[in-house]
Amino acid sequence: MRNVLAELVGACRPSAILMLSHARKDSILTANGEEDLMDQGRGSSYVAGRMDVVIKLTPKRMVFKGRATGQTVETIMQDPNTGLIVVEPGPNDKATLNEVRSVLADLGSDASQRTLAAELAKRTRTSASTATRRLNAYYKELKDGPTP
Repeated sequence: MRNVLAELVGACRPSAILMLSHARKDSILTANGEEDLMDQGRGSSYVAGRMDVVIKLTPKRMVFKGRATGQTVETIMQDPNTGLIVVEPGPNDKATLNEVRSVLADLGSDASQRTLAAELAKRTRTSASTATRRLNAYYKELKDGPTP
């Protein structure tokens, strides 16, 4: 697989590469009983090791793990109007909006989104991508009004 990936990367550089596969039939569990996303792909473990992010989709969940994100689980749903798959705001998202307000108050509105997300991620013990999504949800709520 090392040779295959080297050829693929060489042929596609500088573009991103999306590899689509399916998981093993039997769930691989870590010592503490949780699924290890990096061990669920079929074939060589070299493939998962070379990826920046591995994503597993089920009808109701999206689990992703990457070099910079750690493992994150999100609830997803299909928008009945557009057919798009969207991340459902969970109970933690609503509660975190107060934490977003606190970060904005502490760092000020002049801080970059990256700085705000890093601080929010630290305070809420989430990944930077989850914190960025929550910041965006906060800005959307300010613009459109609260969601029911």
